[in-house]
Amino acid sequence: MIDDVTKNGFITSINTNTHPLAKARMMQKTRLLYFAALESIVCSCAPDTEYLNARLSQYRDFLVGKETKIPLTDASRNDAVKMLVNDSFMPWKRKYRFFLLCDAALIIPDKDKMGRAAAEKAYDMIEKHLSAGKKEKFHELLEILYNDDAIPPVFECAENLITQFRENRNFAEQKEIRIMVTATMSTGKSMLINALIGKHVTRTAVDSCTTNLCFLYNKPLEDDRFHLSESSINLNATSEDLANAGKCSIASYFRTLVRPQFRICLIDTPGVNLAENQSSERVTLKAIEETRKAIRGKKYDKLLYVLSVPTGPTDEKDHLEYVYKNVPKKKVIFVLNQLDRCDNITSLISESIDKAKIHLQNIGFKNPVIWPMAAQFSLLLKRKQSNENLNSNEQDEFDLKLKMFNTPEYDLSAYYDKAFVADKPQSGDKLLDMCFATGLHGLEAILYGGTGK
Repeated sequence: MIDDVTKNGFITSINTNTHPLAKARMMQKTRLLYFAALESIVCSCAPDTEYLNARLSQYRDFLVGKETKIPLTDASRNDAVKMLVNDSFMPWKRKYRFFLLCDAALIIPDKDKMGRAAAEKAYDMIEKHLSAGKKEKFHELLEILYNDDAIPPVFECAENLITQFRENRNFAEQKEIRIMVTATMSTGKSMLINALIGKHVTRTAVDSCTTNLCFLYNKPLEDDRFHLSESSINLNATSEDLANAGKCSIASYFRTLVRPQFRICLIDTPGVNLAENQSSERVTLKAIEETRKAIRGKKYDKLLYVLSVPTGPTDEKDHLEYVYKNVPKKKVIFVLNQLDRCDNITSLISESIDKAKIHLQNIGFKNPVIWPMAAQFSLLLKRKQSNENLNSNEQDEFDLKLKMFNTPEYDLSAYYDKAFVADKPQSGDKLLDMCFATGLHGLEAILYGGTGK
């Protein structure tokens, strides 16, 4: 599964909410005709796949509605392209040929560099219905899609679609970095992953933890959609769909503070419980085995090990010893999470870090570096930055933590190397300033490199 999702369009972004036809005053017949033409082009230029059908379903819902039946034959679908782009009585339709080519290119994934060939085939299907004068400009659009030159004024009507295609194209060419995240239960691992993504994606309640791996991929643009690949592909996954998923892949736009120069895959492993009094030994042992199988067998560039202040590191000795013996030390990054639960000031934070460091040294790690983090508040900060509405309990939590981290004693950026907090704002952006204080910006800089946006 994880080897396929990066090639079949699963991690691409298409925002139909900003499509030029989203608010256009089009007759239902014209919308029906546009979708029929688009479907005909896509199905003629690419093999029938579950992903393509899911994408076409999105466009169908967007253009003609879920309940609308399309009473067209195969022959009339083929004629739809000609009817849409070559209507001399309605010259304002000429821009539809631009939209059609862009939409077809967006929908058909650039798998194994075959996307350009499919786009050229789509171009041919539209171009043959155009006059000589229109063909020249239309061919220019094909070239514009595959370069990053300034978009000419003639294509401004399709600028949004061109930009989305370019972002997807450039994104697909980037190297992927895989970060595996592991921890014992009740360390706030899932909350930390959600904070890195900036959204509620993984489950955080202990009773909803599973024994399954989850692969979380970032997408190039925010399209307000979660993609879920489990037994089938769902490009409109709901929170309930994500909560009920087993071993799966999820793709969403990551609201990062630091702009990565590569694609990201976070590998969420089951929460390992090594305590003696286990409520469900079978489930726990399966979780341990699944995690250790992943550590042994999956390709990953970094292992993010999440420690917790409330429980301390004493219950995870066995799991840490396994990591020490099986993971190259240069790959391991230790994070001490849930420091927003400390009820006191600097001495307690420093004491927690020192205790964790001593415990790691006793395991065998030499000079371990531990990065402090407050994931719960970090997630609320990112949601606030994205203008999400918090419920009353979340708002109360946010207000309390805002006062707490607005004091120098709780500024976790003080524990980070200066190179990772070099972009710390001096004043003005309170939310961004708090993202430094919680350790979120520093941790992203360590994981992703680069500088702030």
